[in-house]
Amino acid sequence: MSLVRLILSSLLILLTLLSLTALAFGNDLPKKCRQKPVNGRCKAMIEKFRFDQASGKCVAYFYDGCGPVVPFDSLHACQQLCEATQPVLKKRASGLYYDPVEDDPRYTEVFGKIDAEVKETLANHPQRGSMGFVHLIWETKKRILLQKYSIDWKTPAELNPQVMFD
Repeated sequence: MSLVRLILSSLLILLTLLSLTALAFGNDLPKKCRQKPVNGRCKAMIEKFRFDQASGKCVAYFYDGCGPVVPFDSLHACQQLCEATQPVLKKRASGLYYDPVEDDPRYTEVFGKIDAEVKETLANHPQRGSMGFVHLIWETKKRILLQKYSIDWKTPAELNPQVMFD
């Protein structure tokens, strides 16, 4: 029974992380960059461009000539709007990406004390020390940074979707 429960809770955490990652990066992009091309019934093969959110790059696709959505006519236009808005990520020695806002000198004092604030906030939490608690820590940190300091911080889970954190 406990193995099934462990697997189900792990799957729930993974699905939550994937949806949060998609929301985190998807909402920062202009609407045109989030559009997915839709082809109609025509048979033309006209090269157009769209932004692939998974790779963070603009890619070519073939427009059929009558589909309702054509994100970009040129690669340059796509790159100017979409690739420029992608955050420049930094890696720690561990190989994990972290939010560059942590290095911003304007927020040095805030990031120096935020972990203590989060620890105090979650001191008596019933799930403390359990599997997946790190996600609760990060979401609490994210909420405090946004509400109290107006800092839009991305969690390690959001920036490293290929990694499964417990």
